[in-house]
Amino acid sequence: MLIALELFIIGIIEVILGTWDIKLIEKERVFLSSLVSFVEVVLWYYVIRIIVEHLHGFSTVFTYALGC
Repeated sequence: MLIALELFIIGIIEVILGTWDIKLIEKERVFLSSLVSFVEVVLWYYVIRIIVEHLHGFSTVFTYALGC
């Protein structure tokens, strides 16, 4: 249950970071945009690691998708 909540929150954070990244690109803030993109990649790596470790059911993927 705790993993599901964690993935749900990470999904929400990822959407927020993606939106912020697009806004930074529009404002031509390239350095800050690349930092946000780096954080997004680290989050993706973390999510994939969690999903692979807990691959016993579809629920981990589903809860992450709900957050997105």
